[in-house]
Amino acid sequence: MDIKWARENFSLLDGLVYYFNNASTSLKPDCVMEHVANLCKYHNGSFIGDYQNSDFVTDQIAECRSLVAKLIKCDADEVIFTSNCTDSLDRLAQIIGVKENDNVVCSIIDHNANFIPWKKRGANIYLLKTLENGTLDLAELEDFVKNNKVKIISLPAVSNTAGNIQPFKEIVEIGHRYGVQVCIDFAQYIPHRPVDFKGTDCDFCCFSAHKIGSTCFGVLVGKKNVLEHYREDFYVNNLKDFFAENGIPLKPVPSCFEFGSLQLSDIMALSHAIRFFGLVGYDNIKEQEDILKDYFLSKYERDGNMKILFPIQKENYIPIFTFRFTDESIDIVKMNKILLEKFNIVLSCSSQCAQPLYRHFGEKIGLRASFAYYNTKEEIDYFFNKLTLLKTEKLKLFQN
Repeated sequence: MDIKWARENFSLLDGLVYYFNNASTSLKPDCVMEHVANLCKYHNGSFIGDYQNSDFVTDQIAECRSLVAKLIKCDADEVIFTSNCTDSLDRLAQIIGVKENDNVVCSIIDHNANFIPWKKRGANIYLLKTLENGTLDLAELEDFVKNNKVKIISLPAVSNTAGNIQPFKEIVEIGHRYGVQVCIDFAQYIPHRPVDFKGTDCDFCCFSAHKIGSTCFGVLVGKKNVLEHYREDFYVNNLKDFFAENGIPLKPVPSCFEFGSLQLSDIMALSHAIRFFGLVGYDNIKEQEDILKDYFLSKYERDGNMKILFPIQKENYIPIFTFRFTDESIDIVKMNKILLEKFNIVLSCSSQCAQPLYRHFGEKIGLRASFAYYNTKEEIDYFFNKLTLLKTEKLKLFQN
């Protein structure tokens, strides 16, 4: 791909920032920021109304649904807008009526966002483990859903700390074999690989807009017939008498699952982020990120100063690397601060909201370097050069 062209679209890269925290949030291309600013300046209108600004925004909301549908191969009326991925899962728990003592299958590789919506409703969470290669144990999954009544299986396509692409199509097949609905969290997958909602056949999926160059915003997608089914329980049965008495029209799918005024600037941002993503192209993204993944691993293997914390499937992996140093006397919190303040290198230094995974591997926190298509091999060289420098001058630097 034309990496020079790609980088020219991100003003934040002009400041010599070495941005390796894409699993947290990706950089916004200039076109996204410009259109959000224009929306606030020229089209500050509600989408409910009969005036020009209102009509414009209404059209933009419909267009964004269509763009999301094209991006992930679903229908526009299967797209529900939310605040973020956590909100998407919380909305899903509300839609399907999760209640106390329901069984929900999650996993040790999940972000905490996939625990809170179920747990706060009193559900029992079964944490699926991984095999030695880092992929989810499908035999364990089948055994559990075969022998237990399960409300929903909710699992990620990719962990935010370990970049193995999980066998989510097989997960869906196992769930459906036993009459269990499945939600796949594509938050870490969609920035790197195309999503095919219909081809995957999952009942629900979700992703975060800010992982693909937009603002903090969320998308929940559900099969149209499934959403229609839950509309009866969630919306009509609870409200139909009150609505009928007061002449209030019942909203259709998907807007019946969206509450209050939508986040208009975020919707516009997502539309332009998807358009820009289309210009870059998933083939180009995969090509560049495979180069970065292989190059990072080759440097890592020669370096010898780092230990990647979680198993890696090199052939089915996106560039997310979580590590600590083989020299355990190095305080990685201090190291992270030095890398940022002295060398403008942006990493994640924490448990990345994935405590069950860390606990399973006997770790507490790690440094995470996660890459996107606009990163370069030269940036990786810079990163390893600075690590070597810091190791050489460790005592001097840590005393400052």
